[in-house]
Amino acid sequence: MDALILYVSIGSGHRRAAEVLAETFTRQVGWTCLPVDVLTLVWSGLPSLANNMNAWLLKLAASFYEHYWGDHEALSALDKVLGLTNMVGLMRELAAKHQPAVFVCTHALPARILSLLWLKDGRSQPTINVATDFMVNGLWPVERMSAFVVASEAARARLVRRGYPTQHIHALGIPVAAHFATQAESQTRIRSRLGLANKPTLLAITGSLHNEPYVQSARVMSELFALWGSEETAVSPHADLQIVVITGRNRENLLILQSLVQRLPWPVTLLPFVDNIGEWMVASDLMVTKPGGVTTAEALSCAVPMLLLGIGPGQEQANADLLVNEGCAVIGAKETAILGAQILRLLGDDERLAQMRAACWGLARPDAAQEIARLAQCVAQAETIYE
Repeated sequence: MDALILYVSIGSGHRRAAEVLAETFTRQVGWTCLPVDVLTLVWSGLPSLANNMNAWLLKLAASFYEHYWGDHEALSALDKVLGLTNMVGLMRELAAKHQPAVFVCTHALPARILSLLWLKDGRSQPTINVATDFMVNGLWPVERMSAFVVASEAARARLVRRGYPTQHIHALGIPVAAHFATQAESQTRIRSRLGLANKPTLLAITGSLHNEPYVQSARVMSELFALWGSEETAVSPHADLQIVVITGRNRENLLILQSLVQRLPWPVTLLPFVDNIGEWMVASDLMVTKPGGVTTAEALSCAVPMLLLGIGPGQEQANADLLVNEGCAVIGAKETAILGAQILRLLGDDERLAQMRAACWGLARPDAAQEIARLAQCVAQAETIYE
């Protein structure tokens, strides 16, 4: 085994990043890779349970999480929890079974378990942490890690303050699938192939099934459809646009939107889960989404400006802050009527959208996965890494 790529299925981003790295390592350097959700080492049903519990806890204790997520003292609390389990022992068994040349972690939990294993056994094996948000939280370990991949200079600075050697920190970006970096067709041609008109296009991603804040974008789109379709709403009939909503596995939201579509003054395309999301991003002028690290990294690679809703505490707020400060995104208004006007105003402002698109290009790292593959080769060969 060349690479054991470890993640946790809380949200979809960590898993997607792990799968992208596995595919890239195999394609680029011919490695044999195995992505593993470490929660399945305990029980196959634990990922689903943990996902639901995480969403529920964030809803109840968002302010607590916001305060402590970036504090490295949270690592002590995690260590106490891990001390009550056999996760270190299970990780030792997994490592002995597969004997990988390098370990790669796209979530802080497996990274910490490995860190504790290396400290306990008095030896270290090549281990790379790959953060999937634009800021690193306090649960990421710094002990016995060979290299750390981050997506921003702010994340690098936080690790340096915690004592991690700056020469081992690599600001390579968040890994995204290769097709996000290879959209060679023009927006006009992609729109034609997707069955869209060549006009201002709004894309909304509403696919989560979890509790707040994750369902906010789905609820808001339903409210916007109701607003725009209301006879009492003063929507300009001259606004020339089209709407695409990808509801993923959220069938309830799909059915609600279908019941409202006929009242809207513009054409609407409603889609369930799609495997060509990059094309829909390129075809769009503005994307409504929550600021998950992998989703926004994909959007940056497609140069689609973002309007952010359903911003979760901690790393999602940090993602939103960076994207807004860099000019790639705006925060959506909380009041539906104001939000509706905000979206229509943005779609009608070609100059602003062009500026936001250029900012996305400036921040995008579409080749991050390929760069991480090269880094992993060096780490596996125990070479000294220089930037």
